[in-house]
Amino acid sequence: MFLVLELHQKNIANHYAMVETICNINTKHSVIFIATGCHMNSEETLAVFERLAEDSQKSLKVDRNKITVGDAPNGKYFRTYNQREACDATELNHRQMIKTIDDLSIDSTDGRKFCIDINDVEKIREHLFVDERLVRTTFNKAIIVAISNLKGGTGKTTVTTTFSTGLCTETQKRYRVLVIDLDPQGTASMYLKPNISDDDFTVGDLLIGNYALDEGETFEELAKATCYPTNTPDLHVMPIRPSDRNYEVVSKKKQNNEEEKGREFIVYEDLKKIIDAVSDDFDVIMLDTPPNFGALTISAHYVANSLIVPVLPSQNDRDSTSKYFDFLTEAYKVIQLLGHKGYDSVNVLPTAVDIHSNAQTSIASKVRIASSNNCFSVDFLESEAIKNCAEKQNTIFDQSASEYDATRSSLKSIQNSTRTLIFALEAQIQQIWREELK
Repeated sequence: MFLVLELHQKNIANHYAMVETICNINTKHSVIFIATGCHMNSEETLAVFERLAEDSQKSLKVDRNKITVGDAPNGKYFRTYNQREACDATELNHRQMIKTIDDLSIDSTDGRKFCIDINDVEKIREHLFVDERLVRTTFNKAIIVAISNLKGGTGKTTVTTTFSTGLCTETQKRYRVLVIDLDPQGTASMYLKPNISDDDFTVGDLLIGNYALDEGETFEELAKATCYPTNTPDLHVMPIRPSDRNYEVVSKKKQNNEEEKGREFIVYEDLKKIIDAVSDDFDVIMLDTPPNFGALTISAHYVANSLIVPVLPSQNDRDSTSKYFDFLTEAYKVIQLLGHKGYDSVNVLPTAVDIHSNAQTSIASKVRIASSNNCFSVDFLESEAIKNCAEKQNTIFDQSASEYDATRSSLKSIQNSTRTLIFALEAQIQQIWREELK
């Protein structure tokens, strides 16, 4: 049975206590609320927006508090492995695994179950593959990848966080990866550092100059301290806050001041200063960009030496991306005049492709064909596991199948298909470094 309550929009806030009481006592009924239209004056309209903002923040805070009770530096839990998963990750058989954890004094017991976390797996890998940790020489530059598309909702953040985590967990060499979140919405920051506090510095603080160096402290030291560890070994994040969007205003003021003095304003210098300060500590730096071509996006395109363009498999997104490439052609002419030396790689990537949809697979195929040599050979597929993991602000490589609370086969399947993309990106990274040494 259903109980229908009709409430005027402007009075909903006043009825919250009544609504809560009705929900508690009507356990035998499904309660449906209908907010009927009613003209509101400007003050009442503002009150609605304030309530929506406040309640939304409260709801997000509840979810975030549930996520940030773990033992990792970012408040999340470290990924765990059962014995089979640990053997697969380290390429050991069961007997070799038992001997190795014995030699390394690793506690693998969780009640009666075998269970180790990702830090233990890293210890084993370091013990077995010492030389594999040396992924680049001092002559190699860090690979800086901008994930960009001016069309919103194409999966930029999902690609950024998934690829970053995958490079740290799924490859044999285990790269040192930094994610710099340049999108003021801060979704990548919430994935990788959900326990960000008011005392933490952000990329916006460094860009705007919202800091005071301690005596003897250098900007380089501050920038490195702003690269926060996550629940994945070797993966760090430089987060952003919504207020950091003020950098767009600050950079515009800088431009006006420089032009008044008859000097050229170079927009990318603020971000380049940060990259220069931290790049020696990382093999790969991933830049999650906002869906607009402002100062942050222009800067990202300039400091990057590789580019990934996610594209959803719909005709509208295909059209939008085509227009983005037209715009990027003209924008890059400006970046070129500023001294950019060219990208090492440009990859178009169809994202969230449903393999059961003929329309989507057809469009994804057209995108790959149109992109010729500038496209990954496989797509980033749609998966319920990606959505389930995202609900807990995890990527698909933040969890093992044994700890996944939904259909395990769906997680394994998307991990396997996405691992192919991770290996393709790794091959490009290694190829770039080889060419640099020639």
